[in-house]
Amino acid sequence: VPRLHPFPLFPYTTTTCQRLFYRFLPSEIRDMVNKKRPDCLDGPNELEDIQNELPKIVEGHEETGDAIRRCVDVCGPFRNKKMKKKRISKLELEIKEEELEEEKPVDPIEEKKKELLREMSTIGMGQVAKIRKLLKRIEELNDQSFRQHLAAPMARHELMTLLAEQGIRLPLWVSPVGEHPPPLVGAIGANDAYKLVVGDYCAAFCEDMWILGEVHGIADNGRYEIRDVDDREKPFTILARRRVIPLPHYRADPERDSFAIFPKNAWILALYPQTTVFYKGIVEEPPIKTTDPYKVAFDDSTFHGGFSPPLEVPQRYVLSFREVAYKPRTDGKAEEPKVAKVTKVRELTKEELKAQRELERERKREERAEEKKTEKIRKKEAKKAERERIKKEKKEAKQKEREARWTERRKAKNLRAKERYARRKQEEKERKEAEERGEVVPKKEEVDADEQKDDAEDDEETREGEDAEDEEVEEEEEDEEEEE
Repeated sequence: VPRLHPFPLFPYTTTTCQRLFYRFLPSEIRDMVNKKRPDCLDGPNELEDIQNELPKIVEGHEETGDAIRRCVDVCGPFRNKKMKKKRISKLELEIKEEELEEEKPVDPIEEKKKELLREMSTIGMGQVAKIRKLLKRIEELNDQSFRQHLAAPMARHELMTLLAEQGIRLPLWVSPVGEHPPPLVGAIGANDAYKLVVGDYCAAFCEDMWILGEVHGIADNGRYEIRDVDDREKPFTILARRRVIPLPHYRADPERDSFAIFPKNAWILALYPQTTVFYKGIVEEPPIKTTDPYKVAFDDSTFHGGFSPPLEVPQRYVLSFREVAYKPRTDGKAEEPKVAKVTKVRELTKEELKAQRELERERKREERAEEKKTEKIRKKEAKKAERERIKKEKKEAKQKEREARWTERRKAKNLRAKERYARRKQEEKERKEAEERGEVVPKKEEVDADEQKDDAEDDEETREGEDAEDEEVEEEEEDEEEEE
């Protein structure tokens, strides 16, 4: 069964939709038209048409709600088969047993489900098209009103109020099912290939600051003529595309398109409240609902910690931060050079240029020779370190081998000494017993073979130690010869 909401504008009840349309949309348009300003073109007529369309929209909401309820009754979750049959019977889906036996491949319940889903989708999509068309007319009316109010003479506080209202009235983008929001929706910026049109509002980098401007014209070389919103009498400023950032055309829904919202602690450019200048800041709290603004802490060294307290800024006036190099320009008048700082540069002769090139080549040769020498020394040091490591490993291996051999010899020598001691004790005991019996036992003057073996091993250990010392001396001499 497909999703119960194949269109995105009806996650709310009919009562909620009716309240939204009657409460917000007519009041906004009524406020715009009733201002003591030049009325928009066909403003009252447009308002009357929109107000006449609203009851039809509400009727469409009710019809769509009925279609959704019918679809839910059939396609919703059922606890058991009895409940399912009971609900279907309420919708007059009872079918005779004879017809079911004749047409077994066709499931009437599934056919009814598909029919209800198609009906719900058709009604819903038609209602979506009507609402989008109405919202488009409201958006155009709002834009016309804003432009005419902005062109009329007004005080500065009225201008700030108008800009704040326009930021709040930025239309909300509702993506069709499965589609990604286009550029200029919330935090989704446009790439450098995007071309602005006359009448677009933007942030323009002019005189070392980002100002709120309007595209008044496009030059032949692709540059834009920007007019400052705060100063209509000021001449146009011609800027390149990289110094112009278009403002968002739609608000992003944080619940549906959270990726189109700047996250917390993101660096951004935001319009400072009650001014027409964009300043660098950091997002303290992103919007949670569609009507919530950003809370921005502006970069300001006059405050403790380097940031101002969080201020509310609508989505329309929050842009991606961009670094732009600033080079002060003159007014087209060349400054007269000071005599004290003017120096005349003498041109070099051919011989001097040749000598200069020769010196440059000589310097490069010396640098290459120095690099080769350094590389040679480095390789030599690496080889020497490698030889030292190998030599140390061999020496440690030989030392371990000698220590193991000497340990075995000491163990064998101690064992033989114990045997000799026991044998002598036994001979001494036998001699005393023989003397008690009156027998004469001659003394043995022969040297014990074990003692001779121990003496030979001691001599061998001494010779091995001397040989090891001689080998170390020879290796050191060989290393010195190799280094030389």
